[in-house]
Amino acid sequence: MLSDASDTSIAMRVFQLLGEMIAIDLIEKNMPTREHSTKVEWAFVSNLRIAPGQQQMRKESDLSESDYSAAWHKVDRDIGLLPGHFLSLSDKYAEKNKPQQKIGGAFYIDEYRESVLDGSRNWTRMGLPVEFKRGGTGLDPFDDRPSHNLDPHVDEGKEVRGQVMSHVEHVFGDQHRTAVYLLFVNGPLFRVMRWDHSGVIVSEPIDYLHSVDGTTCLLTFLNCYAAISPASRGIDTTAVPLSEGSCGWQRMDVVAGGSEYDLDYNEHDIEDASKVHDAFVDPSKGSVSLGTDDCVLHQDPTTRCTHPTTCHRSYPTDVVPEFTHARKYFQDSIADGHPRYMIKVGDMTLLVGRPMFQASGLIGRGTRGFVALDWQSQRLVFLKDSWRPYYEGMQEEGEIIEKLNKAGVPNIPTVLAHGDVEEQETETSNYSPLTGPKRVKPYPVWPVRNDLEARVKEVKCQSPKKPLPSTVAVPDVEYPLIDPLTAHASLTTVSSPALLAAATLPLPSEGAGPSAEYVASLVSPVHDACSTSGSSDDGAMAFKSGKQWVSIILDCMKAHMRAYNDCGYIHRDVSAGNILIQPVVVREGNQLSVYWQGILTDWELAKHKDVQHAWEPDRAGTWDYMSWNLLSYPGDPVRIADELEAFLHVLIYGSVRFIFHDFTTITSFMYSYFHGFTVDDNGNFACPPAKISSLITGSLTDGDHPIKFVMADGSTDHPLNALIGTLLALFKVRYQVLQWKKTHTPQTSTRREAAAARLAAASSTVSGGHQKRRLHDEFRRPRPAAQPTSATPMDVDSSAQMSQESGQKGIREVQPPTEDMLKTAASLENHFTIGVILQDFLDPDCTPEGLKGPAEWPSNDKGPDRLVDYMPSDRAPVTENLQRPPKRLRTDTNTKQVQAEPSTSGSKTARQPRSRRIVAPSDRTTRSKDSTLPKDSRDRGLPQSGPPTKATSRGRGARTATRAANGSAPAAGPSNSRTTQAVVTRTRTRVNFQNGRVGRSSSKRGGKGKASARG
Repeated sequence: MLSDASDTSIAMRVFQLLGEMIAIDLIEKNMPTREHSTKVEWAFVSNLRIAPGQQQMRKESDLSESDYSAAWHKVDRDIGLLPGHFLSLSDKYAEKNKPQQKIGGAFYIDEYRESVLDGSRNWTRMGLPVEFKRGGTGLDPFDDRPSHNLDPHVDEGKEVRGQVMSHVEHVFGDQHRTAVYLLFVNGPLFRVMRWDHSGVIVSEPIDYLHSVDGTTCLLTFLNCYAAISPASRGIDTTAVPLSEGSCGWQRMDVVAGGSEYDLDYNEHDIEDASKVHDAFVDPSKGSVSLGTDDCVLHQDPTTRCTHPTTCHRSYPTDVVPEFTHARKYFQDSIADGHPRYMIKVGDMTLLVGRPMFQASGLIGRGTRGFVALDWQSQRLVFLKDSWRPYYEGMQEEGEIIEKLNKAGVPNIPTVLAHGDVEEQETETSNYSPLTGPKRVKPYPVWPVRNDLEARVKEVKCQSPKKPLPSTVAVPDVEYPLIDPLTAHASLTTVSSPALLAAATLPLPSEGAGPSAEYVASLVSPVHDACSTSGSSDDGAMAFKSGKQWVSIILDCMKAHMRAYNDCGYIHRDVSAGNILIQPVVVREGNQLSVYWQGILTDWELAKHKDVQHAWEPDRAGTWDYMSWNLLSYPGDPVRIADELEAFLHVLIYGSVRFIFHDFTTITSFMYSYFHGFTVDDNGNFACPPAKISSLITGSLTDGDHPIKFVMADGSTDHPLNALIGTLLALFKVRYQVLQWKKTHTPQTSTRREAAAARLAAASSTVSGGHQKRRLHDEFRRPRPAAQPTSATPMDVDSSAQMSQESGQKGIREVQPPTEDMLKTAASLENHFTIGVILQDFLDPDCTPEGLKGPAEWPSNDKGPDRLVDYMPSDRAPVTENLQRPPKRLRTDTNTKQVQAEPSTSGSKTARQPRSRRIVAPSDRTTRSKDSTLPKDSRDRGLPQSGPPTKATSRGRGARTATRAANGSAPAAGPSNSRTTQAVVTRTRTRVNFQNGRVGRSSSKRGGKGKASARG
């Protein structure tokens, strides 16, 4: 978790933090009287039994975390701390083996007093979370020393910070939030934190226990929190709660009950076509209209129903049929009384419950996916809610997908609606030290005097024969409160304080400055029921066999090719997390079948080929699947060959994780190939070692041993071995050509020269379902003539021999590439060669190169998930050992931009708008997010060369609706307009703090905007 938060903290004096919550002139009105502050302070010390003169007085060093939480609970019960709220403890109710969910307690609004049991936590109702610790600098998640940055350096502090982030992430996941305030109580000290998806603003630690001044500060914050509006507290007011008596709530119960015409989503031949509802064939029959005899509902779903028997009775045609997996997702989203909400995306009204998908990681896009009920059509659609990076000139995802839809690009979502979400924007990103519009001001530390210590000295002077009372009276008020307002006025012209230099730190690429966006589309993700990893790529991993997995990859490659050839867009983020599986109904002759096709989604980072300048200050892509070339040359633009290599890495990822092979365990390989890294001489992260080994040798290996996929009889005749070997051999030739070109072409960049040296040095040191798949005309190999620019496996074999010869001579004796090698490398600049190879392995009438006949795919070659409970180690500790310059120096405006660390949060460092996107019901899709996202395979941002990034100062959220395209369906087959679920996306704006530089981008929410990528 810490890797998500490093370099995302802004230190701010509590007085300015209060001023950001509420108008400065109102702070004084919310300050308690000194009499009340004194009463509260002595209630704390009396309950802790540390009050001077008290019987059985305890040492503070003996107090435990539970002692402090119990004292707070009693003080709140007897006096009241937060107006309109009550404190409920929950530290005894953490789930087994989930210590991160053990939160100390939280303040809830009074209306939940009956529903929230004391001692239990309720993430859906939590107002102001409170985390308790026993005290000590080791348990402080921040380091305020002027000579250190704000992030903790001791392991205990890092662990505490991870716990705090986990608590906040739960609140974001179970509620509709723009920000979360959190009160951190570390023994006698407290901090105020304000978290959003770009980082945290944190106050200095203040002593509330030994000083009336500190208690006054605590109560002032609590009073200000109670005085501000729900939106100012971080509540997303665009998500309107539904009451249990509302028309929408009751209708959701009816829809969850299902229809007799619901269709099994698994691949199968439909025996009785007459049982297939028209909703799966004709889009016009896939909805109902409000106010008709078939559907008597209120226009406004928040309206309270007084006659539910007439409004909500389910008729045979009342509930629109869906695929069974979409119905199950919707049922689960409203189970156990989870709160339900109404969300507007453009003209669409959507009803949602619990998210079916949530990207892990707090700092980043915060992407969530909902199976939503479209109130107008009564269809189930998919709502995507995220915070998107927003740079000037950067297109919204919903806008891009709309263009692709109009061009007829197949195998992508179909946008129903999209838009930014009002004016929502992350606040932390506004304090970017270089480009943020706001600045941390030089307020003084809140004045605190230790009056408790003076009281102790007074008691020690008393006669020892005098008996000590069991309780202690509140002392008289002797000193007036030091006026922080006056102290502020005397310092208004002072420059930024030295302590707050730690605030000028770079944010990771995933998590700066988001704005909100919604996108709605007709896609309902199919998740892998057998996967126990809880990863975000379980959608794509739901494939049933190796052959089906290859077919899904080919479908997505076709979408990628058509988007580039027809519209000029390159995706730039091919990953397992961006591949979905969409059930569709297809016809072959008179036979109807349910078929799974691949969908390429998350076009947020897509870029038109005519745009030559950089949008972001860092590299687009997901670290785990990025090509060796991009990891070696982060300044290079993304090329088709890099994207095709990413498809290969995705194929390897799913295959090694699930298809039977001769490795007993794969955790070491997965880290060494996907999640790991090497470190160059300059301390920059570089390509994982096993990926380098496989691309150099042309065979899948962990660096020491090859991986072989096996058949049921234990033989290694599995087609995946030949397929992956053929593809790796192609890219092996590409790198031989690139290596020669980059070492024999004059370079103008010392960074590129260093990358070429790293590439050369590495080369010198590294020795279930239907088996019949639909084929694509675009990838049919010409018979008998072949593409003049495409390489055959014979070309690869001949070049491989040369590679071995040159490798024996050493890297300094690289031989010029042959004509065949140049043709092979050139063939990877279009999709045809790779597409033909994949299709040849799927075509039962074709003999792939390297095989003696058509590929014989086993139908039961998928095994259990081998990544159960796998957690890749964090990269953050490595960077600490690289002796990088102090972060305050790297924030200088004259600092030269250097290669960024791979972000572990999965998106770009840019301000992001929030958006919602909706996808049409005819494209119900299986959502796949990589298991490493954002823990292991989040977007790893790398700096990009080119002109400076133009950043916008504001951003809003956006909402978008989409519907999966069915351009690949046979003309004679039934329309699949009702085969997927609608998807809605919501985005906001973030700002990215980059090493030495800050790229600021904004996003929008509530206007009409775009869909965002992962979370």
